[in-house]
Amino acid sequence: MIEEIVLTFIILSWISAAVCNAVMDVLAFKYKRSIFKTLNPNFWNPKISWKNKYKNKNEKEGPAFFGSTTFLVFTTDAWHFFQFLCNSFIILSIILAFNLHKDVPLWLNIVFFISLKITWGVPFELAYSKIFRDGR
Repeated sequence: MIEEIVLTFIILSWISAAVCNAVMDVLAFKYKRSIFKTLNPNFWNPKISWKNKYKNKNEKEGPAFFGSTTFLVFTTDAWHFFQFLCNSFIILSIILAFNLHKDVPLWLNIVFFISLKITWGVPFELAYSKIFRDGR
């Protein structure tokens, strides 16, 4: 019985990740033809909302607040929010699968979740801001 419940949550988490990824793609490539165009463009329109992470929406003025361009970027616009959810649902699926046949304490699952977020985020940030930068 417990295994069926955990398996259901794995599937639901995986599906949720796919839906979040679809939102990201619609925002990035079809925003003007999407259901999101009727919502607050300052948060939903990726052509302008990406600037929310910067002070006065000006990249040259630096981050709007501590972490707004890195680990808290998901609070600044819809695309980054759904990216955060997508990655979180994938990590949750991994953790649930790991727990399927084991009795892992909740605290260890939380540590595992945070560890996976960090081991995704740090290499991404290094690659994005240092390795693949545009030469500025």
